[in-house]
Amino acid sequence: MLSPITGYAQEPVLPLTDACYPLVNIIDNISTYASVALEETPNIPADGLTRDESASIRLYTMEWTDGQRSLYIVLNETLKVADRNKLRPWFKYIKLFLSALVKIPCAPPQTIWRGVRRNVSKEFPHGMQVTWWSFSSCTTTLTVLENEVYLGTKGERTLFSIEVFNGRNIRAHSHFDNEDEVLMLPGTYMKVHSQMKSAPDLYIIHLKQEMPKTMLIEPPFEAVLQNKVHNEGLVDAKPVPGFQGQNGPAIGSWFRANNSEDGSNGRSWCGYNYYDTDNGFAPDILVMCEGNPCTYYSSPDNWRKYGEQYCGLEAEVTNIRTGLTRKIYISDAFAHEWVEKPGSINLMVESFKQLAGFVPSNKTQIIKVLWKLTGKRNNYYAFKG
Repeated sequence: MLSPITGYAQEPVLPLTDACYPLVNIIDNISTYASVALEETPNIPADGLTRDESASIRLYTMEWTDGQRSLYIVLNETLKVADRNKLRPWFKYIKLFLSALVKIPCAPPQTIWRGVRRNVSKEFPHGMQVTWWSFSSCTTTLTVLENEVYLGTKGERTLFSIEVFNGRNIRAHSHFDNEDEVLMLPGTYMKVHSQMKSAPDLYIIHLKQEMPKTMLIEPPFEAVLQNKVHNEGLVDAKPVPGFQGQNGPAIGSWFRANNSEDGSNGRSWCGYNYYDTDNGFAPDILVMCEGNPCTYYSSPDNWRKYGEQYCGLEAEVTNIRTGLTRKIYISDAFAHEWVEKPGSINLMVESFKQLAGFVPSNKTQIIKVLWKLTGKRNNYYAFKG
């Protein structure tokens, strides 16, 4: 296995032309292509990106006249080289590029597709865990791959069916804005669930993304570790009567946001679709609602009242054993019968990982925590109704 991708995060976020300067002897005419990317980029890009950030994505998607010397091909070849020193000239561009990508909200968990023009089925046996170290362009529309530019319809081919939870849809920033391209980040960790030969020369491999046990790529800035990318909406919250958050020793336990575990269907009490990667937690619903019924079904009025009070509230949660503190947001409520100790909270997988330092494997894994509300609210997790 290759070493994690580290070292680039200490670079400053530079304008695109400056970020590309160390690559002038590696990528032909990169200054010209960078200028074209900037010219194509609107002054106010989508997703809250700066013009240079958006242009860094556009530059990645562009094809050079000599296609094999396109930036994305050379970068991805370098990411797969064992000698990480080869990445150093790329650090400034990678910092700008990844800073842009992590600002784009994760696409909902979905199945995306990627094709290669050869048979690689023997490299992906059932049950194998794999890490893709390059940026991987995928599509949400299977028919796109029938184009001869991509997978085509003749010759030996392999089609990857990939279940992902943190892909980025870059259509709004791509040179090819008519394609729903989903980009997988370097260090994407997956398991081979199955494969089949659907035609004499077509192989299909089913991959499913999983949380890695260790960090495979350094985040571009500290906010990513704490999932603060959406904190443009962090505002002072009105005083909340009654429930103020707990300061005494509590338990932080793991819960999962999908329909295969723990009776959760991926739709939160706060009224939005949530994912394992959200920086969220859920307090006891009876404590929040002062003992009153307050679900959509039991009392829609109370559900709206208390949801508007509590959803998105920021809390400082501290791992008692390690002293590690993270700011996490109320994004759900959990059933009173699940409470193992008064004042305990249920944490999303990513939140648990941040505090505990490992990925939980079942709901019985707990850590002892202290937690208290800060008086701030993150509007990204606010009540959606």
